[in-house]
Amino acid sequence: MKRLLGLVLGLLPLLAGEALADGKETLDAARAAYYSLRREGLASFSCLATPNWDAALAARRRTDPVAAEKTYKVLSALTFGVEVTPGQRAKVMHTEPPSTSEKEAEGLKLVTSGVEKTLSGFFDTWAPFVATSPIPPATAEVVEAHDLWNVDYKEGSLRIGLVMRKDLTIDLMHLVTASFDSVIQPQFIKSPKGLLLTAVQGQYRQLPTGPAASLQLRIEYQDVTGFMLPKHLYVSSNDGRAVTLMDLSFGTCQAQRR
Repeated sequence: MKRLLGLVLGLLPLLAGEALADGKETLDAARAAYYSLRREGLASFSCLATPNWDAALAARRRTDPVAAEKTYKVLSALTFGVEVTPGQRAKVMHTEPPSTSEKEAEGLKLVTSGVEKTLSGFFDTWAPFVATSPIPPATAEVVEAHDLWNVDYKEGSLRIGLVMRKDLTIDLMHLVTASFDSVIQPQFIKSPKGLLLTAVQGQYRQLPTGPAASLQLRIEYQDVTGFMLPKHLYVSSNDGRAVTLMDLSFGTCQAQRR
């Protein structure tokens, strides 16, 4: 028995080393399985973002078509743009025409703020999956259980947990800080250059007792000089008080290579 115990204790460091090696290999394989703009050589890209004002004003047109048409002309004069560099937060900007009244100026301020927040939130969610990589470095803890890979790691005060299938597709991402708790469920398609994010369902709660909010994203892509960039974005969000729907298209895109 003592000899057997000694043999087991002697093997433990080897088994731990093997587990670490397996975890690193799993993360390396997963990182290579996802489409990455950075890996494809993208330095940055910029696009104009155009909300679908027709859809936004559809209900208003049925009740007050004259006012809806006037609003449409004002909103159509707004211009939104985005600049994205892998590894950095997206820059969102807008230009607007001169307002004809204080009331109109206040209305435009609300609209532009809402669109910019939507764009910023989208790119904050999208960028780790497509611009860089959703897979952490080799120092992350990797555990195999029930035909799934559970990956846990930290980025500063942010704790992140990934659940991956054996084909390396991420089923779920759990993010926790002292102030919020979020669960993200991404969906992907298999592109020739790796798994590409096409949809997200998210649940968010501000801690300790904040209301729950939900978010759904659907993304369509376009090829811009060899890079897969967003073409259409469909957003549905619910903060417990109201449901917000937004439909945006991305055009006049330019991409720069490293």
